Amino acid sequence: MTDKTPCQDCGDLILPRTASDTGGVCKRCEWKRQPRPEPRELSRREQAIHGEWVGLAHRICTLKPAKVLRLRCPACKSGLRICFTPGLKAKGSLSVGCADVSRCQQIIHLDGLAAEPIWLDSLPPHFETNGNGSFSEIKDTRPKPQFQTGDVVAVRQPSPPEIPSEGEVIEVLWNFTKSWWNYVISSNGTRCLKRFRNEDIEKIANKPSPPYQ
Repeated sequence: MTDKTPCQDCGDLILPRTASDTGGVCKRCEWKRQPRPEPRELSRREQAIHGEWVGLAHRICTLKPAKVLRLRCPACKSGLRICFTPGLKAKGSLSVGCADVSRCQQIIHLDGLAAEPIWLDSLPPHFETNGNGSFSEIKDTRPKPQFQTGDVVAVRQPSPPEIPSEGEVIEVLWNFTKSWWNYVISSNGTRCLKRFRNEDIEKIANKPSPPYQ
């Protein structure tokens, strides 16, 4: 039987081979030691464009239908593609982008809305505008999400220390760039910053949901 040795950082017992590969620490502590790349700072022009689209998305949540339908892409003056996804703990998420993706690929996502858009009673949740007062509904061809808000799930590989081993799904979000579902979970009342995909989590049957604050 191979004798184990304590990790130099946390004290957990590890195999000598692991200690030799990592410099005397466990895999988790090795991950903690790895340098993190500094996020690239946006240029002033990129910051201005981003701020303009964030402001536009927030405005769309508060405008009446007639005004929403006359909004145009700030960059190319085409119509807009607007998609609202309802949520459980928050009021949902909103994606706003240019309708003419061949000329302009600007898009912004707002998660965790404080209130639902006021135009939902008159307009569908997914639609495109032409900037002149009319719209066309976008048929939802997305696959159904495998998990719903309120599901208790286990994380398949919770290796980084800040990733919980299980939690409750509190938001189901469609990634328009990658065309897949993302899931936000909470664990012990704390929202996890990582977004999970279908293959990252699995449902725990017959387990009550933990309280979420």
